[in-house]
Amino acid sequence: MRIDQHYAFVFWPHCAACGILLPQCPCSGSRSLNHWTAKEVPTLCFLVTQEASQELFQTPPALCQLPPVRGPCKASLHRYFYNSTSIECEPFTYGGCQGNANNFETTETCLKVCKLPGESSDGNRRSNGGDSMLGM
Repeated sequence: MRIDQHYAFVFWPHCAACGILLPQCPCSGSRSLNHWTAKEVPTLCFLVTQEASQELFQTPPALCQLPPVRGPCKASLHRYFYNSTSIECEPFTYGGCQGNANNFETTETCLKVCKLPGESSDGNRRSNGGDSMLGM
């Protein structure tokens, strides 16, 4: 079976950054999507329909909606949480235990996980000149 333009590769291991990269698979380097067969899809990629992938990337992961939680421990660790109201990653002090998954060591990681591609801090999607995210 050949993979054609009706599918997109999505990379989503362990809360890492996700993205739809057409016509290339994010796990494959520079191989064109049309050069992969179903058996060759790398294990860190999974195949979804373009329609499903568009829905998948219209909202951040659920963990990004959680409030910052210091936790009961007494450490003072500088961390970042995604504020879904301001659409930014903001600092908070983490106590070192418990808490929740909206807890990142860097703003870069926080933004990769939670901020939607093309999203501005006013909550609006930036235009990319009329091209779709999927490159179609």
